[in-house]
Amino acid sequence: MLGIASDGVVEKKIQIKDKAHLLPSQEVVWVSKSDQSKSCDPESGVSLLQGREELKKIKILVFDSKKKNKGRLYIQMCGAPGGTMNVFLIPRRNLTAAISLGYEEFSDP
Repeated sequence: MLGIASDGVVEKKIQIKDKAHLLPSQEVVWVSKSDQSKSCDPESGVSLLQGREELKKIKILVFDSKKKNKGRLYIQMCGAPGGTMNVFLIPRRNLTAAISLGYEEFSDP
């Protein structure tokens, strides 16, 4: 399946429909990290593609990705944090490596 990332780049997505058929070593987990975007600056922040590449550099396979709102209220002032994050679906066995890059386990994709 092909999808268009928020930065306009076409990326291949692997979607897992039924987790029941995965072996224990193939269990997946969602991880998140702030995209560091700023209000009034649509070009600011880390794109999904950049985040995917960061994970790929340390050999972490990304099954799916999306932008999410952090679910908190943020000040509406230019230059203030935008309150969005990049969320990635990765193999659970790579969770510790993702955490070393500043990602956190995310439970509400």
